Amino acid sequence: MSSLSCIEMIKRGYKFIFIGLAVVCIFVFVPRYMRGEAVPRRLDMLPRMDVRAVLSDSAEKLLLYWKPFNGNGFLIPEQNCLKRCPVKCNITDDKSMFYDADLINYHLTDLWPDNWHIDTTKTIEFPAYRRKEQIWVLTNQEPPSNLFGNLRVFNKLFNWTMWYRTDSVVPFQYGWSVALTEDESSSSTKDLEQRNFYREKSRNITGRISNCGDASRRYRLVHKMQQHLDIDMYGGCYSKKCYHENCNQPLEEYRFYLAFENSLCTDYVTEKYWDAISRDQIPIVNWDYQHVKNVVIPNSFISVHDFGDIKSFVDYLEQVMTNETLYNSYFDWRRHFRVERRCSSCLLCQHLYADTSRRVVADLEGWVRADICPKVQELNKLVLDIDRRLFEWGI
Repeated sequence: MSSLSCIEMIKRGYKFIFIGLAVVCIFVFVPRYMRGEAVPRRLDMLPRMDVRAVLSDSAEKLLLYWKPFNGNGFLIPEQNCLKRCPVKCNITDDKSMFYDADLINYHLTDLWPDNWHIDTTKTIEFPAYRRKEQIWVLTNQEPPSNLFGNLRVFNKLFNWTMWYRTDSVVPFQYGWSVALTEDESSSSTKDLEQRNFYREKSRNITGRISNCGDASRRYRLVHKMQQHLDIDMYGGCYSKKCYHENCNQPLEEYRFYLAFENSLCTDYVTEKYWDAISRDQIPIVNWDYQHVKNVVIPNSFISVHDFGDIKSFVDYLEQVMTNETLYNSYFDWRRHFRVERRCSSCLLCQHLYADTSRRVVADLEGWVRADICPKVQELNKLVLDIDRRLFEWGI
């Protein structure tokens, strides 16, 4: 056999090898890329069976909550809530079901392992690929002043925001007011006529604060009020300690509750306000109604922002404190509204069926900073720490 023939055979051999490799790539690797788009970090998907996963109906939408997700014990309450949801979805926290899920829900502050390090860019590992039609949701109920990590690392990574802000893709507030029907309003009015909220309580003003160095400087406002009023303060920042379930009973005895928020941001109204309403109390608040009017119930609260100085503010509180008719008038809103608490899984499920559009949150950092409250940074954190220390020194 001539040397030329040997060369030709070698070339043909290489040709068949390349063709074989091309076929392997087409049938093995290409489908993998066609089913999804790459994202920055990789997570080895280790299949496992989670007995808590709900797999009853493959036709129903599947929501995957990516752990860690705001602590433990979130799944069972969300499953129970979905049973009452008007649309049907299944929910799981089993990461091996990633490719089957229609929606992946991530909890923002759990995405930074070093969550309390300002501007940290270190994040958890994300799945390596995702189906193009799969929705990634970023859930958060913390204000910018409590978001320490870098947000730019998440630009163009998520499709939906699920936030306390009403301009998020899926608004997720701490509570909702729902307008009553005519029949409901009539029934509620009759109930109100049988009640005297003022006489149902035996004490006046209370509050509970455990974040002692907050951005809104609640400690200074409480201190100024205590110079004029008798206020019983609970929580880690004050002498009366109570936490979670053992707080409800003593708090229910009071007519007013200091529902002061740790940050004054657009639409940021937490459980402090809604819990006070549920306890048949008048919330005393530190936010400006114009910044939260899309969330709260009109005439259900007393805001320090409606008064020119602390003296006129406490004078009015004393007036309401001693006038049954005036006090009870702050519950007239119940003739027109009722309060609801909603779960994230049902809200996401409803939106998943209603919104089929494809969108990307291109500038998460810019959206978060477009608020009336600043995101935490080294300088403003230092200023707050200094102010708290000066307050402790009586300055």
